[in-house]
Amino acid sequence: MNKISLVLVAVILLTSLYGTSADICSIKTRTVDDCRMICNKSYNCGYFTWAITSKTCYLKGRRKRWSRRPHNGVISGSKTFDENIVGIDFNGGDMRSPC
Repeated sequence: MNKISLVLVAVILLTSLYGTSADICSIKTRTVDDCRMICNKSYNCGYFTWAITSKTCYLKGRRKRWSRRPHNGVISGSKTFDENIVGIDFNGGDMRSPC
């Protein structure tokens, strides 16, 4: 298994064991790049927001059901473009658990 597969297996196992708060698909990751990698591997994910301090990755659905809001301490992005958007929260549109 490669690194990406191992990360996804770990996410699925941890989510099934511990769940996530408020049934929102949120995952602890080391970096924003790890967050993007998980979004890229998830069929239903189209966008993400990563909270810098808590290192929490919030996966967003493929349909754009979120709004862009200024928010210090987050980085957002999309699986269709490589640019990270610092200081912008993709508010709403969170995928539901299980991820």
